[in-house]
Amino acid sequence: MFWATVPRPLAEVLPQLDPAAMALGWSVSPSSTLYRRFYTKGMSASTYGAHAVVDVWQEADRTRMRLSVTESAVVDWGRPKGRTIKFVTALGGTLDGG
Repeated sequence: MFWATVPRPLAEVLPQLDPAAMALGWSVSPSSTLYRRFYTKGMSASTYGAHAVVDVWQEADRTRMRLSVTESAVVDWGRPKGRTIKFVTALGGTLDGG
């Protein structure tokens, strides 16, 4: 589980969540809600697939995010964090604590 902060209001970030995820190759799950987004990524040569759950909420003048990324990787166990960093960075945010 990762925590992140985007230094912009939630109203600005919400419409950018799905486009940012899709630009990184994720598909949006139809079970997504406004403040909880579900994304999936299919199989490849090095993974059996990935799933992400992104919760977002307003905190003062910024957007807070909780991201849970699970992946069944064949070789690289650091991939979920890398995928999370790419997604948060695409939104203009940073992971909390590194």
